[in-house]
Amino acid sequence: LAKGGSWIDLWLPQKKLYKETIRRAKKALNDFPKDVKVRVKAALWLQGESDAKGNRPLVYEKKLRKIVKTLRSDLDFPNLPLISATIRTFMENISHKYPYYNEINNILLNAGKHIDNYGCVDARIFGKDRGDNIHYNTASLKEIGKRYARIYFNIINKN
Repeated sequence: LAKGGSWIDLWLPQKKLYKETIRRAKKALNDFPKDVKVRVKAALWLQGESDAKGNRPLVYEKKLRKIVKTLRSDLDFPNLPLISATIRTFMENISHKYPYYNEINNILLNAGKHIDNYGCVDARIFGKDRGDNIHYNTASLKEIGKRYARIYFNIINKN
């Protein structure tokens, strides 16, 4: 599920976006014939811009850990890999709106210290935005996708 401009509170387990994510995942899993074994393989996280202001960075990691813990429980996959990506440094052009983007990136880059089976694409180096100083352009998103895959295989191969 994707929702542009959403801050982490909208993804907490009791909130609509989280509930819809779980509903869709379970529906997708149940749409397969019963004799076909399927499961969600990983969760991808590309969020944080809206939390790069006010006091939101102070509680961001705690909320991310709660989302991951509940997601793994709700999907009955205790070791579900979670792979995130940093938010882009082209936000420096609008840093007056999102002054703590570096703090969010540091949280995302270091979350693996507190979240098992976690990896983070350091996407701060990637190309250009799509013209809004916030969201990655298509070429950058393709590269992020490739790096999500590399991190996923690193996680599953170490287990």
